[in-house]
Amino acid sequence: PPVTGPNVRVGSVPGVSNSGWKTVNLPASYSSMIVVAVANYDEASPPLVVRLQNASGSSFDVRVDRADGSANPVSGVEVQYIVVEEGDYTTAVDGVTMEAAKFNSSITDHVGSWLGESQAYSNSYANPVVVGQVMTYNDPAWSTFWAHDGTVTKPPSSSALYAGKMVGEDNTMPRGDETIGYIVIEAGQGSVDGLDYVAGLGDDSVAGMGNSPPYAYGLGGFQDVHAAVVSQSGMDGVNGGWAVLYGNSPLSTMTLNLAIDEDQIGDTERLHTTEQAAYIVFGTAVIIGGDPQLRDGVIGDVSNSWQTVTLNHTYNSMVVVATPNYDDASPALVVRLQNAIGSSFDIRVDRADGSAAAVNPIDVHYIVVEEGVYTAAQSGVTMEAVKITPTLTDYSGKWLGESRAYSNAYINPVVVCQVMTFNDATWSTFSAHDCNEKTHPS
Repeated sequence: PPVTGPNVRVGSVPGVSNSGWKTVNLPASYSSMIVVAVANYDEASPPLVVRLQNASGSSFDVRVDRADGSANPVSGVEVQYIVVEEGDYTTAVDGVTMEAAKFNSSITDHVGSWLGESQAYSNSYANPVVVGQVMTYNDPAWSTFWAHDGTVTKPPSSSALYAGKMVGEDNTMPRGDETIGYIVIEAGQGSVDGLDYVAGLGDDSVAGMGNSPPYAYGLGGFQDVHAAVVSQSGMDGVNGGWAVLYGNSPLSTMTLNLAIDEDQIGDTERLHTTEQAAYIVFGTAVIIGGDPQLRDGVIGDVSNSWQTVTLNHTYNSMVVVATPNYDDASPALVVRLQNAIGSSFDIRVDRADGSAAAVNPIDVHYIVVEEGVYTAAQSGVTMEAVKITPTLTDYSGKWLGESRAYSNAYINPVVVCQVMTFNDATWSTFSAHDCNEKTHPS
């Protein structure tokens, strides 16, 4: 049947290669579909871009093209995608502030000429997230989507969007006109057409396929995940590049693994400076509301040997925060946890003075909460409990952290946290700030 509203559909296509087209059949017929897709591969693969054709009605065709000048076949890769009906959507009517549009791209950007084509927003956005796709195959020579705000190195802003296609260091010019499709969505968490999502603009931390991928963006708020699309935002690297999903498991409830790839036509290296990527991840959100099952207590005689804390409730996904109690007669100590699952967790303290000597036992205070988002109306408290997998470790002279999005609105947020795993036996502890390292979360 014809669609009404955005009719968002997401999915993945396995085994996509450059040897022929794969047709993706959809459960609805679109009047004017917008498709955005991203390839999932690693440095063992040549650089690949996703190409589309025949995106109309209830299906589209997909393949990948090599961006290294070779016509040799490649092993099939997974491609993840989103499909939206072209149009403008609002939270009041559709449950989401989003627009999906397309235009004819007559400019092809490349090394030495980064222009894009100015696009006007239909909605107002505080923090726009822009993903896009070359949706036609008028020219079989590869090209891929990119976007900026009028300044090449900056991502689309609330006041300006430039979008287009680019070919990096490929000097086979010009390219034929192509249809560019793009989606703009307000950053944050929400639900549209029964699909829960997180949309965001990540930190300037995703480097090249030839550097040391993967580069991870932290996620949160999902019970499980279904698909993700990403697009590079701004262009810091002078050679051009595009964002891809990286590795065998690029997407989990807590992490989105990415890399920036480059063509190998001007040269063969795939090193790239760090870039920002826009992303939309779809999955099943953690339950909002209900009972957070908050438990608290004090554990005595905690030393640098493990002990198990047993709780009177079994958690689906527990979040534990703990604080040590000691004075200046003690060495510097941090609380470490492991096996925080079900109805128990293990706890110890680690010295932060380089010594392996035993410490005198101390008290540790703790709270435990079910991971989720809670509101005063539904749960009697405005609170959220989230787990992430950070990839950065801050230290003296380098205080970065990783940007997180709140699920609730807070006037005066109080943020407490804990390193909940023991993957690295070397000590670490939690820190938080707003965009200024010296200022508390706002």
